[in-house]
Amino acid sequence: MDDIDKRIIFQLDSDCRMTYQKMADKLGITATAVKKRVTKLLERGVIDRFITTLNFEMIDSDLVLAIVQTDGSEFEEDFIDELGEPSFVFQVSPIACGKGGLYAVFAVTSGLSGLSEFGTFIRTLKPVANSEIHVLLYPKGKKVNLTKTQLRVLKYLVENPRMSIVEIADLSGMTARRIRRTIEELQEGEGILFAVIWNLGIGGLTEVLLRIEWDEKNTDHESVIAWLRKRYPLEYWSPFISAAFPVIFARFVVEKLETIESIAREVKRAPFVKSLSTLVFYSNYLFNWPGVTELRRLFETEL
Repeated sequence: MDDIDKRIIFQLDSDCRMTYQKMADKLGITATAVKKRVTKLLERGVIDRFITTLNFEMIDSDLVLAIVQTDGSEFEEDFIDELGEPSFVFQVSPIACGKGGLYAVFAVTSGLSGLSEFGTFIRTLKPVANSEIHVLLYPKGKKVNLTKTQLRVLKYLVENPRMSIVEIADLSGMTARRIRRTIEELQEGEGILFAVIWNLGIGGLTEVLLRIEWDEKNTDHESVIAWLRKRYPLEYWSPFISAAFPVIFARFVVEKLETIESIAREVKRAPFVKSLSTLVFYSNYLFNWPGVTELRRLFETEL
């Protein structure tokens, strides 16, 4: 996977309904070339699926990451299923570890009570020896009121986020003009995300989180992120920023572990770094996305 593939994934993540031609204009290649690359990313599983979902603000939730250490007594597949059982958990990623087991658990929680429920759930699982839980600073979007027309259109887009306006018109009986205007309203309102779920560990890639604790007396997280983006434009993907601690989980994607070893050594020498840990994902287990589940519930109650 090269830089063009990476940029395609980022564009689809910001709007998975973006046309091949629009992506091509941004990338400086042909629409046919973009389509071939997207098809290949889907076939390899690097793009797991496209989704139409309510944003975090619409479901009154925050993004949360738990790093869970076990005593090693668990059967991994059974434990992952147990971690993914609650509706608020949407991804579990086993992490390479020298002792016991180590897992990254991504979830959404609502308020202090939701965070407390998530923490209690993690800590009371039998194999768990230790856990570290972070509420993450992440774009939450806006809260909007969805009309019945918008919900009618969304019902088709949940099943196929890239369904064409013509197809929706044929199935719904609405005019193409009305559907186009409705989709534009949804995109402008920022209550709905047309995004992509990726699985970067597939196809020979390795996904890594560098847990960076920085010196908050001398820098801030924006400066740390800017430094990473400038220094590692191909390997660095995105940050998960702790809301309560001077910690960033910087996501990198590499083809060889030797690459991340070199990067980790360089980052650790940066003057703003107080400590650094390398968390190597060797797979991702994806569960139901909470915003999609809530959107489907709206269809049942409002339509």
